[in-house]
Amino acid sequence: MQNLPREKARNIGVANFDVHNLEQLLSDPSTTVVPSVNQIELHPYNPTPTLVSYCNAVGIRCLGYSPLGSKESAVVHEPRVLDVAERNGKTPQQILLMWGLQNGWGVVVGSFNNIHIISNFELDDWSLSEADLQEISNCQTRLRVYSDLENAVASLKNIAGLHSNLNFHCVKGDITCKEDVKASLGAHNIDCVLHFAAFSHVQDSFEDPIGVCQNNVLGTIAVLDAIRDYGMIQRFVHVSTDEVCGQTEGSVVDKSHVLKPQTRILLVRQLQRCWWQRTSQVMGYQPSLFGATMSMGHINTTETAEIIPRLIESAMAGQKLQIQGHGEYSRRYLYAADAADAFDTILHKGCIGSCYNIGSVDEVTNIDVALKILESFGYNTADKLEEYVEWVEDRPFNDSDYRICDDKLRSLGWV
Repeated sequence: MQNLPREKARNIGVANFDVHNLEQLLSDPSTTVVPSVNQIELHPYNPTPTLVSYCNAVGIRCLGYSPLGSKESAVVHEPRVLDVAERNGKTPQQILLMWGLQNGWGVVVGSFNNIHIISNFELDDWSLSEADLQEISNCQTRLRVYSDLENAVASLKNIAGLHSNLNFHCVKGDITCKEDVKASLGAHNIDCVLHFAAFSHVQDSFEDPIGVCQNNVLGTIAVLDAIRDYGMIQRFVHVSTDEVCGQTEGSVVDKSHVLKPQTRILLVRQLQRCWWQRTSQVMGYQPSLFGATMSMGHINTTETAEIIPRLIESAMAGQKLQIQGHGEYSRRYLYAADAADAFDTILHKGCIGSCYNIGSVDEVTNIDVALKILESFGYNTADKLEEYVEWVEDRPFNDSDYRICDDKLRSLGWV
């Protein structure tokens, strides 16, 4: 982009760059053009003041996408926003757009509704008072708590950009300790829980089955018991995986499919699910459950158990890419941000007691993943593939594919 003639590209922008990414970019000797804009998620629940301040200091304009909150966000129903809208005779959406503009960043909003499109443009000849701006900014007191043990399959680098948000708090803890979970819920007045069971890589289940059971099964039991004792949770969402369906052998399966987990970790996941279902009946409420395909996207982590980061790390080090077995096992991949949108949709619109699949149509074999990574690093894989790929012993068992139907989730508006 930097080498394009000015008549072809007058400005260059970036998207979702945090402070660390921008510092790396601007300090790189090859960077000759400072980005004009950084498109990031900006709204009262996610104001990212540190990142905005940094961009302003280096002359980069912030452009806020999702200015009305992420998909199905509660920010448009936030009482403070509704009060300011009523006082000013405007819609909540107009208030949120003006809040962003008066904070000095651009806003990107889209709609298929003609009335909403016209309303979004009616931002001339009025503004919010300083008191109104501050009241909207105070919306970020809606707390989001993230809890993690920070072990081999987790990294705090993934949430480094969130610490400057006043409505975010990180708790380093172990979910297998019921009292710690209960104390955290009470200390922060938590009313919703999304439970992502970790330590769940298939390879781990062969090498450390006891550790996998402890983290996933006992952890889930501890969380559910803590929620029962706490008594204030309005919605609980348990995250599973598409792998519990077992290999689908070319078919696309839905929630009615008989689960056929074939490996230890998948049996553990199924035990989690059975405990969750039975406990919910005893506790008198029905949480929501969903299973997801493999996610990929921009993350910062030292964890390389999953195939894409593992192969990228090997390519960066100039090492051969290791492929298990014959390499023809296929998996469907979903961009991490799309998976996050699915979680948000289920949390806010999902039916209590229902199961939802988060699927994808982007299916790739393991060897094709390796080839795409090699090509992106400039390697010519047309000849002498053995120079770049090393075939290693397969797992004791490896499912051929997983294909799940996500029509039920899409009916909620997720795309």
